[in-house]
Amino acid sequence: MIALITVFSLFPEIYHQYVVPFEALKTHTLSWVAIGIMTVAFLIVFSAKNQQRLARGNERKGWLLLTKGIYSKTRNPLHLGQLITLTGFFLCIPSIYSGIILLLGAFIVFARVGLEEKVLESVFGEDYLAYERNVGRWV
Repeated sequence: MIALITVFSLFPEIYHQYVVPFEALKTHTLSWVAIGIMTVAFLIVFSAKNQQRLARGNERKGWLLLTKGIYSKTRNPLHLGQLITLTGFFLCIPSIYSGIILLLGAFIVFARVGLEEKVLESVFGEDYLAYERNVGRWV
């Protein structure tokens, strides 16, 4: 990290060419839009976590199938919040690095959701399959 900071300090043109190549995205307005996007993500995650907290004690095999509130709109509000946050972060700091973080984060989230849904199907069976038919994975 120190080496990168040193190189970028000594050769600022490298920084502007490779780290901030999306100069057109660096606008004041887009930064505010990104902050708004990340605020929406925070509200989604907060709502989902609050529902989890309120539903404690109704678990089956240590698992809880939430289907009301925000979970009636998306099966994965926490992961949706992560994806929205990563998108907002990229728009706020448009660079190769934030783009890589966005793509890598999205890959991890999509892989994890697929695995989680298989586990939920095995734990909850038909209850989960009915929920899956009625509620979209993301929205």
